[in-house]
Order: sequence, then structure tokens, then C-alpha cells
Amino acid sequence: MRGPRADIGVLAGILVVSACSYLDTTFEGLGDDARKLRIVNREITRIEDRNGVRLSPRLGNGVAWVEGTDFRSGTIEVDIRGREEMQQSYVGIAFHRKNDNTYEAVFLRPFNFRAADPVSRQHAVQYISLPKYDWSDLRRDFPEEFEHPVHPSIVPTDWEAARRR
Repeated sequence: MRGPRADIGVLAGILVVSACSYLDTTFEGLGDDARKLRIVNREITRIEDRNGVRLSPRLGNGVAWVEGTDFRSGTIEVDIRGREEMQQSYVGIAFHRKNDNTYEAVFLRPFNFRAADPVSRQHAVQYISLPKYDWSDLRRDFPEEFEHPVHPSIVPTDWEAARRR
């Protein structure tokens, strides 16, 4: 990723953008370098055995922005885990933030990893660029270009390394 400042964040619950009031709080001490997270529209709890965090489910997009990042090029990598509950678990990486409603993201739909329906399996991984290109816009205007299946060996409830170059 080259170009403008690219704030990064962990994304949860991407499906419905609603007019609900947004929670906004901070979380201290993530990772070995004790980063601060700014949480938008989620509650957060620590996962001790992974040195990580869990974002609560909630209607609308939710992001945990890693504060103090000035990422210009390289690879973003994060271990993420979702749930295998239909349309209830969306997890991924957000980047190129302009504000809390304008950013790019790649996210997983774990409930589609092993779906019986091949069309649903095709929707396992999704790219978006909000606010202009949400998943529904991309699916309608560019079918199958910004969504992809995952390898069948990937378990929907296991930790997976997500990478964005």
C-alpha cells in the first residue's frame, strides 16, 4: 500500500450500516507494543491467551482502529476468528481510513466457508470501499469480482491469519 496515510483496524459486523448511535471508546495495551485501540460501535474485551481482543456483536459496522499507525507500505497481518452463525459473523481488516465511515476493508463471512450452496461459498471473502462501494453495490455492479471462496480446508471457527499487502 503506497500513498496517503493508511490507518488500520480490525473490523467486525460489516453488513448493515444503520442510523444507530455509535459507541466510541478506547482500549489500552494491545499487543507486545501496547498499542491503543479506538473502538467504534462495539464493546471490547481482552482475549488473554491470544494477546488480543474480542469485539461484541451489534447492528452496523464496527471497527477497532489501531491508534498511532502511519502505515504506508508493507503487509497488514492479523489473526481473526469468526463464528459459523448465518449472517451473524463478519470479521476482517480495515485500512485507508479517512474517517469512521470512509475506509476500505477486506472481511470474511465464516458462515459461508462451507455453505452447501456454491453461490454462498463464493461470498466467503469480500472487499469493500465505503461509503461508495459497499458489498451490495460491488455484488450488483461487479458480480464475483470482489468476492471469493476460501479453501475448503479452512475451518470457520478457527483462528485464521488475514493479510493485506
